[in-house]
Amino acid sequence: MLALAAGRGWALQEFVKQGCPLPELTVNSPQLGRAYRECDAWRADTLERLRQQPKPRLIVIASLNRYTADAALLAEGWEKTLRQLRALGAPIVYVEDTPVPGTDIPACVSGSPDSPADCAFGREDALQPDALARRIASGELPGVRSVSVNPVLCPGDGPTCPAVLDRILLYRDDAHLTNVAAVVLTNRLERLLTEAGRCSPLRPQPLRCPVRAGGRSCCATSSTARRAARPPPRTGSTTSVRATRAAPRRSGAPARSRP
Repeated sequence: MLALAAGRGWALQEFVKQGCPLPELTVNSPQLGRAYRECDAWRADTLERLRQQPKPRLIVIASLNRYTADAALLAEGWEKTLRQLRALGAPIVYVEDTPVPGTDIPACVSGSPDSPADCAFGREDALQPDALARRIASGELPGVRSVSVNPVLCPGDGPTCPAVLDRILLYRDDAHLTNVAAVVLTNRLERLLTEAGRCSPLRPQPLRCPVRAGGRSCCATSSTARRAARPPPRTGSTTSVRATRAAPRRSGAPARSRP
């Protein structure tokens, strides 16, 4: 999203908290030995801030759906959160969760550099059914669209998903995407948002670079654009895009990460 926002001059806000699901669920923290009530406070504060601010042009949401094995409880948690987000009146895009290998991919690839295919992992466990995506596809949630980058990360319909694709290491641990994989997915995410009607096609802009002495030219890369290589967040996250054009310097919160 940072790359898309930088390219269009959008003001981008990210509301993220590590280890917290976006659906309204109670999370227990093994480290604290109690319910992680901070998640409830973060979620409520995020929704309140969105209500108090000008209506965003677009809301993009994502969350790890493995905080509970109770499908009914998960559906109820999503319903509670989405009811409040939909009340804001802005279009919503749900990004389906990416594969979870469940094993240390870099360690595996390092141990088998000549045969990275040996580090492929099972599709069934890595890509669990997404009930929310099915509800969105059925039209049960007007104003909400879902998109997925998983056909790139786990192409075809075979029993496994690759750890390395086109010589690109896809995962930096047992769950998170590498920076390079995130960069590769940026164009697909942009196309999916465009096809979903949530993102207008970007008109090509002429490259403007200051000319230096000696006839050489250079183009500066903004810090926002450099941060665009950051992998997509994996814990609960809400991203809002404002309709107004941002100033040259744009701000954003740290990216989400899987606990």
